[in-house]
Amino acid sequence: MVKKIKKEHSVNEVYEVLVDFVGFTKNQFEKAERQFEKQGQILALHTLQLENVTTDIRDLKTGQNNMEKDIKMIKEDIVAVGKSIYKQHKTIENHGRRINTLETV
Repeated sequence: MVKKIKKEHSVNEVYEVLVDFVGFTKNQFEKAERQFEKQGQILALHTLQLENVTTDIRDLKTGQNNMEKDIKMIKEDIVAVGKSIYKQHKTIENHGRRINTLETV
């Protein structure tokens, strides 16, 4: 049987492989950092958009509440005007009857 003898690598060869590995690792970390920065920017934009939507919804709710109050006031006014008209109608009706009674006498 023939034994294979393993050749030991020189210090320079090991150093070159190590430099290549460190360079590759550095490059991969830089890529990951750029991707994280890009994702962070996208997340910041989404957060800003959600804040704007939340503000818009809050404004819509406030406007809706104000409209509800206005509608309630208008309804109260219409009811009051209706009651006033009904009272005036009854008064005119009574006057009409009185005038008819006086004319027949």
